[in-house]
Amino acid sequence: VPVQQGSEYPNFGMYSFGRGLFEKSPISGAKTSAPSLRRVRAGNFVFSRLFAFEGAYGLVDEVFDGYFVSNEYPSFQIDTRRLNARFLKLYFQLPRVWQEVAIGSKGVGSRRVRVQPAQMLTHAIPLPPISEQERIVSHFDGLAEKTRQLNEHLAAIEADAEALLSLRLRTITQD
Repeated sequence: VPVQQGSEYPNFGMYSFGRGLFEKSPISGAKTSAPSLRRVRAGNFVFSRLFAFEGAYGLVDEVFDGYFVSNEYPSFQIDTRRLNARFLKLYFQLPRVWQEVAIGSKGVGSRRVRVQPAQMLTHAIPLPPISEQERIVSHFDGLAEKTRQLNEHLAAIEADAEALLSLRLRTITQD
């Protein structure tokens, strides 16, 4: 999309370590030097060329549908007949995958290495049938829910322990 000087473009950034997207301040058409921006759509797979080596990969969800990014964030449409988007997201949360994709990247210094879209396109993903991908995603969803429940219980236990400690401390220091 050509940049208009008087326009603002909703924008996002990417967390490293496979943690997804976050909202950033809009890109000001008056302040950016980019002549054009790329509009992304829900369901696109996107990565940060600069931080791919440390897991800056994610899926565009409905929240970020229609947002704009610079050429530093290549995006891809997913053929959902062959690939479950959430399976792809799980796959790109694996540090060994980041390393495999980044092999051969060029840049100055280890933190300035950019992964190019061509490298992504040459990376082969072991792709089970779509039904198996869905089973794997469902399994990980179940694990994530159990982890959430466990963390909730641990927080309650910690709160109870603090209350008990406070009560005991008051009891022994009353006199």
